[in-house]
Amino acid sequence: MPIYHFNPNLSGYIPSLIKVYSGLGLGYIYSSRTDERLILNGAQRRTESYKASDSGIYIPFRIGAFKDLQSDADIGLEATFIYSPFSELDGNDLQQKRVSADMLMQFQFYYRIHIGRRY
Repeated sequence: MPIYHFNPNLSGYIPSLIKVYSGLGLGYIYSSRTDERLILNGAQRRTESYKASDSGIYIPFRIGAFKDLQSDADIGLEATFIYSPFSELDGNDLQQKRVSADMLMQFQFYYRIHIGRRY
């Protein structure tokens, strides 16, 4: 995913103490799973298992902020929103939900240590 930094790292520039970035991308997902179906026939119950798979395109959007630490490390907070216009990726083929598209929201707090040479 391409990332765009809103405030570049400029020496002595106060707003560059906390760096803000955003990203937008395009992805492909493939899901392979085993589904189970419960069949009710009067007093009898049985379960059928079958293989299923789905695939589709999704659009991830990311926004975050981080601060450089004295050592070769960063500390930051990031939010990611993933949207897929195809509604079968989560295995819910019955469409028993308010919004037909599949969506995911993720928050993460991170401590990143840089290895190798920094630019």
